[in-house]
Amino acid sequence: MQSIDFTLVISNLCEHVLSTKHAMDETEVHRVILTNISWIPENTYALINDAMRQRLALGLRETLPSHSFNTSMNDIVSPDRFYSTCQDIFLSRNTYDHSNLSSAIPVLIPDLPVDFVLGTDLFRKLGLVWNSRLNRRLTPREQQEERVREANRNACRNLL
Repeated sequence: MQSIDFTLVISNLCEHVLSTKHAMDETEVHRVILTNISWIPENTYALINDAMRQRLALGLRETLPSHSFNTSMNDIVSPDRFYSTCQDIFLSRNTYDHSNLSSAIPVLIPDLPVDFVLGTDLFRKLGLVWNSRLNRRLTPREQQEERVREANRNACRNLL
């Protein structure tokens, strides 16, 4: 499991929608702001522990068999257990204008050692770029530099 520093706002999606339609007061939305996010390569699911499920007031949905997880998750999920999905969550990288947003159906892993684990699909949807060579998240400046380097490499290949 790797740790990534950035601000992530996680909200109960149903409550968030109700607040945008003014059917619920914004202050009543169950919301958590994290600044250090756990991430597991090849994990496609958003994972939460029971404490986070309660903080977001999420109900349980359907059961998901453990074979649904990638083998990289063997240290976290037990192969002989079933896990439940929860009600949808709303994810945003910005607390004010909800830029770079996405929604997800989190999987409840009751004994998860952290509150929240970001799935790789969500990583991309939130506009984050992971550099596997450097094994870390790239900042916007580094993303631009990487694009310039790639363009230069392609230009050199075309000359050859």
